[in-house]
Amino acid sequence: MNDNIVIIGGGISGLLSALILSKEENINIHIVEKNDVLGGLYNNFDYFEFGKFDCGAHNLLETGIKELDALLINLLSLEKWNITSAVNEQNRTLTGIFYRGELHSSTSCINLREDPNQEKYFQDLKEVNLRESHYTDYNASSVEEYSSSIFGKSITDDIISQVVKNIFGLESSQLNKMAIDLLGISRVCLFDSVEMSKIVDKKIIRRLGYPEQREIPKKILSSRKAYYPKEFGMYRIIDAIVNKLNGMKNVTIYKSSLVSEITYSKKKIKTLKINNKILKNIKYLISSTSLPQLGKLLSLNIENLKFDKGPKTVLVNLLIDKPINMGDLSYFYCYDKNFKTLRVDNYFNYCGNGAIRKGLYPITMEMLIKENELSKDEIKLQAIQELKHFNVLKTNTNIKFIEVEILDAGFPLLTQVNVDSINQIRNKIESLNLDNLIKVGILSEVGLFFEGDIKVDIYEKMNKIIRM
Repeated sequence: MNDNIVIIGGGISGLLSALILSKEENINIHIVEKNDVLGGLYNNFDYFEFGKFDCGAHNLLETGIKELDALLINLLSLEKWNITSAVNEQNRTLTGIFYRGELHSSTSCINLREDPNQEKYFQDLKEVNLRESHYTDYNASSVEEYSSSIFGKSITDDIISQVVKNIFGLESSQLNKMAIDLLGISRVCLFDSVEMSKIVDKKIIRRLGYPEQREIPKKILSSRKAYYPKEFGMYRIIDAIVNKLNGMKNVTIYKSSLVSEITYSKKKIKTLKINNKILKNIKYLISSTSLPQLGKLLSLNIENLKFDKGPKTVLVNLLIDKPINMGDLSYFYCYDKNFKTLRVDNYFNYCGNGAIRKGLYPITMEMLIKENELSKDEIKLQAIQELKHFNVLKTNTNIKFIEVEILDAGFPLLTQVNVDSINQIRNKIESLNLDNLIKVGILSEVGLFFEGDIKVDIYEKMNKIIRM
């Protein structure tokens, strides 16, 4: 009788795990997804005559591991990809920010070149980055502490703390340092390109944004490529993985299903139940679900842990009859106060004409909305008002379609309280010393958050299983 590997979660983490393991034909692989569709945040919304929309814009960024990158890229034939890169004279994915009432497209960093405190900001930044103790400050846990260690107090108090408060309504001392990278505020722009060329200290340079992103010297750019399907939709990656897995005799996919009643002893998971059917001979349980959910499945005492509740992530999908006035930007973040919009995605700059349907141009607004403000009609009005405020709708642009999607799981609230509770749950799970339990996905390990790092972690863990 073959051993069983059970994968909880049919999002990209669970499906990638299954794809890597599927070459092991003597193992039965069971993928269990609670929803009726697979893909998680790589899923799509199908509006039929108005076409499909991504669940927020994503692209596939190379990890630098050739085998892993090839596995994913080869899911589609090369001619079906739109490729952006900093090498070989190809276009790069360009991003901007709406800050202090203006859409900045020259740089994706907060631009402080004209700020009256520019000189003070640079002196602070230089001082903290030249301290011998600087690198120990990377252990700082909050946005406030981490920002102070890389920018100094002035930029932290005047700029970074204000941005995170504008977005989340929280103090920088309440948010975990991961929020800095999540929001793209780990650099600031203080100088023009001439002045930038005079700065030689690498510790300082890596905290400074280049003033014109279209003219960044290639020697300091990453050479990794980003991929997006020419025919629109990252769901095509999910479709390709699922089609591949469905063609394998040793893979079973359960949708609208749950894992329950996990039993374990002597450092091993022994049995579990899928839809009231007991499964034995568990070689590995791979969990890509959240750590709180995994903790509950393992009957851990975690009810007393506190979690801060944040706003809901809401996607507003629109079709407009003229290209959005974002130039060559693929998306921009909004850092200003009194906006619900976090990010605006311009799909045309992800895949060109492949995004257009019925002569209309798709865009998505990723918004953060409080629980008591979730009226879809009011959200639509708010979204249109903010688009006009961003000044990205060309004259006489007509909105031909608009729909609101309120996500169950969306933009994470990385408060210190939430991250600390997650860390406690992880410690409780690891204290069980279950040899055949593998955790993958967001925060499955300390500090593991960003998609590229998660893919590498999955690749390494699945290949370790294969070698054993």
